[in-house]
Amino acid sequence: MFLPKEEGQGLVEYALIIVLVAIVVIAALTALGGQVQGVFQAITDALASYVTGSGGTIETGREVTSLSSGDLLKVRRDDVSMVYQDPGAALNPTLRIGTQVAEGFLILRATKAEAAERAFEALRRVRISDPRGVMDRYPHQLSGGMQQRVVIAMALANDPKLLVLDEPTTGLDATVEAEVLDLVESLRADTGAAVLLIAHNLGVIRRICDRVGVMYAGQVVEQGPAAEVFDSPSHPYTVGLLRCLPRHGAR
Repeated sequence: MFLPKEEGQGLVEYALIIVLVAIVVIAALTALGGQVQGVFQAITDALASYVTGSGGTIETGREVTSLSSGDLLKVRRDDVSMVYQDPGAALNPTLRIGTQVAEGFLILRATKAEAAERAFEALRRVRISDPRGVMDRYPHQLSGGMQQRVVIAMALANDPKLLVLDEPTTGLDATVEAEVLDLVESLRADTGAAVLLIAHNLGVIRRICDRVGVMYAGQVVEQGPAAEVFDSPSHPYTVGLLRCLPRHGAR
């Protein structure tokens, strides 16, 4: 779990609630058998319970549990973005990349010309070396790593306060995985956004998360700083998860 650098205008309170939601980060996919719908239900349930206990303030001082559906939609549009597990499935195979990236800026009321230029800048921001050429391609013409960069560029269109990453490196080889994680860390530093990572890859979690936690049987059983949870686990389920990690020289 990343925390924003800036600690003003209620952002810290927002981030702390996000940390509590991020408690699903280690165990959710494992405990729920990889069923993503179940994972998100677990996140929703965890959020509801913690929001009730903390006043429900999770976004720059606003009480989100009492928002109307229209106001909640506005929060999702303006302040929250998500990167899905399978970028190939998240992209429309019949539309060029430039059209899909520009769509987010059109929704944010940019003109067509402005949207196209901002799409170009968004692709360059995620370190795509030939953004103009990529804009003219279709998703199937890109590698998995390039597709993931495109999806991240689309998610950053609204400069979100919260970026949700659902298994962002699944299916990528080790080199591309490292590049995507480096990109996420760099973008987090540049934007100051909080990042909620949903993952079962313990190596990835240990590398990039500030805080992690464990959910077992629908309940939060352990949470804390990453180093503390990994080095001194206190719950038997956490111990069992960590014993699954391969160790050099061990059989």
